Amino acid sequence: PPAIASAAEDPGAGGTVAANDGDGHAATEALEGLEAHDAHDAHDAPRAPLVPRAPELSATPRRSTPGVAPTVLRGSRRRGEDPQARRRRGIVLLAAGVLIAAAVLLVWLLAGGVARTTVPDLRGLPRAGVQARAKRLHVDPAFTTRHSTLTAAGRAISQSPAAGTRVAEGAKVRVMLCAGPPPVAVPSVVGQASASAEREIASAGLHYRASSVPAPGTDPGQVTSQSPRAGASAPQGSTVALGIAEQPRWRSLTTFSGVEGGSSVPVRIEGRRWRVTYSMSYQGSCTLLLVCFGPSAQAKDLRSGADLPSFDLSEGAAHGHTYDSGPGLYRVKVSAGRDAARWRMTVQDYY
Repeated sequence: PPAIASAAEDPGAGGTVAANDGDGHAATEALEGLEAHDAHDAHDAPRAPLVPRAPELSATPRRSTPGVAPTVLRGSRRRGEDPQARRRRGIVLLAAGVLIAAAVLLVWLLAGGVARTTVPDLRGLPRAGVQARAKRLHVDPAFTTRHSTLTAAGRAISQSPAAGTRVAEGAKVRVMLCAGPPPVAVPSVVGQASASAEREIASAGLHYRASSVPAPGTDPGQVTSQSPRAGASAPQGSTVALGIAEQPRWRSLTTFSGVEGGSSVPVRIEGRRWRVTYSMSYQGSCTLLLVCFGPSAQAKDLRSGADLPSFDLSEGAAHGHTYDSGPGLYRVKVSAGRDAARWRMTVQDYY
């Protein structure tokens, strides 16, 4: 009935009566009266199967008794609570948490989350000095080169970022090193007189170093070679090596000796002329007491096969015979005479 303030659970299921106040006592007495009335009617009426009664929720609010905790009914829900509103509230809280975390991270980064340093002044330092100073300030130098006359070769001309800039530790700093003055073109001086060649090289901003070299067929004092070659690029102030034809002189190529006959090894002649110097002495007495018949010599051009004019060896030292056949490959042959003689011969080139 509506007057009952709380539902009673089935005693057989281990339930308890959820009423402890005055109205609950009245409801209990009314329930007992109904049960007695139903029992009287059931005595005369046919028996019907018993159906368990489900717990009922109270339609009216209960009044609480001071000092007694109210009983919470199973299956009760908070009045007026909207599931969609609860979900919206959760999304708003999650978004607020993400924004707060992002703000904290940003503040940490701006406040020094990455270690920072100041770019040092590296200009004017050599490469090793740049590396040492950059290491102390925790930056990484990256080198390039450029020709310049502003400073000595190998020293820093400029840098980027500039000195005093705040950067993260380990940041790259581009450093430009001086590669020396701009290069110049080497002039062509081969074939010129040495004095003229030296003036032309000096006017190009270069230095020279002259060396006398054998130069068969070339006038003395003439430039026969240069290094670097003509037209090559060379750093300003660098040195050009010059070969200058020296004064010609006799140069010994080979010496051979013997008794009776003999011959030289092949000799290469570079100059316009060459000669054979020799000494000779007779062994024993001559066939004719007053006249001796000694050995003779003849040169042969090994390339053409031609024989050069022969000559007789004279007794004594410091004799010679000169040829004007020019450059070539030659061999000198000594033929024995009627009288035994010992001789010694040297082939010399003139350039």
